[in-house]
Amino acid sequence: MSTEEKGVSELRPEERLALVALLKDVALANNEVSIDEAQELVEICQALGETEFRRLMDETSKFADQAALREYLKTITNQESRELIYGLVMMEAGIDGIETSEAELLTWLAAEWGISVVPDGMEFQP
Repeated sequence: MSTEEKGVSELRPEERLALVALLKDVALANNEVSIDEAQELVEICQALGETEFRRLMDETSKFADQAALREYLKTITNQESRELIYGLVMMEAGIDGIETSEAELLTWLAAEWGISVVPDGMEFQP
């Protein structure tokens, strides 16, 4: 891949599953999906294709709990994909305020994947 940013449609199958599983976990953190959250999911669905998105949603059932999901997430090794997935999940989580369970997962994921979380406009310049 060139210097262009990787897009959702370019994620490998295992990375797509990680993305959809994380989005599902975050979207359902407070047991309901807001209209804004649903819109974000529709955009991801369109990028992946509806059939693929539904297949991936079904496949997420293999993660019995968040511990199983975390084990799976450890297998995602491409840093560019990690950053894309993390960014999309962070946007989904932030739509209606980040719940405690979402914050714990995102903090763990940033540490596990080596992602430095810096708010826009707050980059440190030595």
